[in-house]
Amino acid sequence: MLFSRWNENEHFYSDSAPLRPALWPSVVVVVIVVFVVFLEVLVVVLIVTLIVVVVVVIGVVVIVVVVVVVVVVIGVVVIIPTFTPIQTFDVEKELRSPVPARPHLT
Repeated sequence: MLFSRWNENEHFYSDSAPLRPALWPSVVVVVIVVFVVFLEVLVVVLIVTLIVVVVVVIGVVVIVVVVVVVVVVIGVVVIIPTFTPIQTFDVEKELRSPVPARPHLT
């Protein structure tokens, strides 16, 4: 008991007994860990959001291109031939029509 300290709550304790560690370093560590975890979660959420936005934009562009191609194909295959008169070649009519005489170049 030569090297003992006086404590008002407990009359004395030995110097060899571990002292209670200060609380603030653990609080700082917890705050830093919580902040780092928050930043990691924030980065993951931002990356996932960016991926979702890129996928949605690519999907919309693909849908618009497909719709434009379908509309053009329908216009070329269905609508334009409907309003364009079909030019037929009538062989009998051509055979019955008189052939114009060619001018002789001399």
